[in-house]
Amino acid sequence: MASKHRPRRKHKLGTPITAHTSGPPNSIGLASVPPELLLEIINYLPRFPIPCAFMESPMRTATHTRQAAIMALVQLCRSFRRALIHCLWEEIILCSLHGGQTNIVGDPNHICAFERRGYCHTCERHLAFEIVAQLETVTIRVPEYAARVQTLTVFLPRYSEKTVVSEFARCLTLLPNLKTLQLHYSLHQNALDRIISNVFYRFQYGHVETLVIPGQTGSEHILKACPNVRHLSFTSELSRGLDAYPNIEKFTGVLPYSHYFRVHRSMPNLKFVQVRTWTNRQNRSLAIVPAEIRMAELDQLSKLEVIEIALVRPEAREEAEELQRAAHSLVARMPMVSGIRRRVEVCDYTTGYK
Repeated sequence: MASKHRPRRKHKLGTPITAHTSGPPNSIGLASVPPELLLEIINYLPRFPIPCAFMESPMRTATHTRQAAIMALVQLCRSFRRALIHCLWEEIILCSLHGGQTNIVGDPNHICAFERRGYCHTCERHLAFEIVAQLETVTIRVPEYAARVQTLTVFLPRYSEKTVVSEFARCLTLLPNLKTLQLHYSLHQNALDRIISNVFYRFQYGHVETLVIPGQTGSEHILKACPNVRHLSFTSELSRGLDAYPNIEKFTGVLPYSHYFRVHRSMPNLKFVQVRTWTNRQNRSLAIVPAEIRMAELDQLSKLEVIEIALVRPEAREEAEELQRAAHSLVARMPMVSGIRRRVEVCDYTTGYK
């Protein structure tokens, strides 16, 4: 028996019935805002900090406001989707928010055990599946999105780490325009460290220019896999010395004072160097090292332009002042070079990391 309900809308014979035959895109009201103006408004929203020193600690939900706003606008109408879809995929953020206000599991009844045990199996499992799903979207399901990805921030979980790390390293080769890679994983995880060492030595990512990694043994293979890096940042202390990387022009992050004696050999073309105050109990011993010693060998960097003193704890303001005086003294005795104007900057990171 034929259905009594007939479609009211008639289609021309031979014309395929698609979602786009319902009429032209909406161009009245908010949808008529020019794409350039939408992008200008979106740019006022805070981006995820690069480098971010502590991605495994609680973070403010404001860092995800930009991505959430773009997602909502893209789903609002076709006009916004066409204008903002590239903004949605130019920055992928897959990091841990243990103990924060954002529940990455999505279950309102879930209680994160990170603060109590230092590890939450449910959060780590959810993060592992989310990493694989996002990478599958941009490399397999919609491969044209791969060319839009420019920044990738990932916290590698301890759940199924061998599979996740292997898939992650393989997918990085499929992102041709990736410029910034911010990678973090749990400190003192020897098993994960070995997996990273065994996986990343097989790949090369020549398109990566900014690299943020922990200063652990496995991270050395990640650095070697990115030969064209110009901005290097370590989020934890180095476990060993650095090889020679002449392409690096900017260094930020944690570098123990013993490595400053070799910085002119490992990164001879540095133009920007950051000297941090102590950040935790493990490297608090840096505070008792005289500032002049920590600055001793920086005068051999002939291309050095900026020395940034980074204050990362309010208790270390006196140390920051000593480092500032030592930096000014260093700049004063360095020989003048045509076209280079050296300066010292002091940045307060106590309210958040850039």
